[in-house]
Amino acid sequence: MRKNIFLLAALLSWPAMSRAADNIKPLDVRLGAWESTTVSDVTGMEIPPEVLAQMPPDQRARMEAAFKARAPQGPTKKVRQSCVTKESMDKLLTFKDTNPNSNCKRTVITSTSRQQDFHEECVAAGQKSSSDVHFEATDSTHVQGTVHSTVTSAGGAHPIHMNLTFNARWLGPDCTNLKN
Repeated sequence: MRKNIFLLAALLSWPAMSRAADNIKPLDVRLGAWESTTVSDVTGMEIPPEVLAQMPPDQRARMEAAFKARAPQGPTKKVRQSCVTKESMDKLLTFKDTNPNSNCKRTVITSTSRQQDFHEECVAAGQKSSSDVHFEATDSTHVQGTVHSTVTSAGGAHPIHMNLTFNARWLGPDCTNLKN
């Protein structure tokens, strides 16, 4: 998933990204400044026990401490502002996976001007991801949604689960005073 400024643009226009291929109807939302509040929770990010078992005790302790310091501890909330323009949405219309070594297949479940639901499976670098995505424009100035993803390694052991919810609201047509 993209972070920072492109997160909201991608979430608002994800359905439009593959409109030509999937005949997707884009969400009916306003262009301009948007603020999104995202809560993500990632579980399963751990060093596999079989890897830890092969390490000397001092190296194992250092690795566990370093990993624990970097790993998220429970849900993470972020508030971001971004500018959604016709140009940014048009650029996303030709979206191709940014990783040339991946292979993704999207199945559209629902596509209306108010709701988008799809399932996507990708394979890249020996990992497989499976995502279920739901976007809902409650009106042209509010969008909410969820993303549920699972990433597994080639052997299928130690899956990583990511659950994300977001609420976005339109701030206005002018993007000049965005905070970030």
